[in-house]
Amino acid sequence: MKDAHDSRYISRKHEKNIIFIPTEGNLTTEFQLSDEKKLELIDLGKKNAEKFFKSWCY
Repeated sequence: MKDAHDSRYISRKHEKNIIFIPTEGNLTTEFQLSDEKKLELIDLGKKNAEKFFKSWCY
């Protein structure tokens, strides 16, 4: 449901300026993450940001 809502309300015009980071399997209210899980999420963010900036042009 979260994905359907995001797809419906992010306009195509603005979609190209957004870095999408898949976070399936992680809860937004999960405040007790292990150090390993934190590093995995940081690495996932870095990889998706690098991919985004390789093709992004303002």
